[in-house]
Amino acid sequence: EEIGQSPSFYVGLDALAGVVQGAHGRTFATPTEFVCGDFVADPGLLKTSDPEVIVISGTLNTFTDKQFYQALDHAFEMASRCLLFNYLSTYHAPRFPANDGIIQRRDPVRVLQQGLQRTRHVILRHDYFDGHDCTMAWIKE
Repeated sequence: EEIGQSPSFYVGLDALAGVVQGAHGRTFATPTEFVCGDFVADPGLLKTSDPEVIVISGTLNTFTDKQFYQALDHAFEMASRCLLFNYLSTYHAPRFPANDGIIQRRDPVRVLQQGLQRTRHVILRHDYFDGHDCTMAWIKE
């Protein structure tokens, strides 16, 4: 798909059944499918429809470091064009909580280095929510 175009097909994957059930009741312009599952426990779920782009939003915030980097590596491998994801940054304003045993913040420099080991085409966005969140795209060459 070109930037600005809607995808030709969308698969939503969430580990929470309520989120998937709520999505089933909505109408979308793009043909959609919603799946309830845990892509860490079942990595094959990311290959459901031969995805061009995989987007991971919010899910990574409670992962251990090992789970975090394994999930990114696997998702990048499964996507034919791009992995787009967000996570909580260690470079955040003091008003936001630090790692607390549940939420885990990551150093964007380390995540950037991980991406650059896989591709030269990395986009990092760290200019919103006062550094609370970071978004990154790893684009295949």
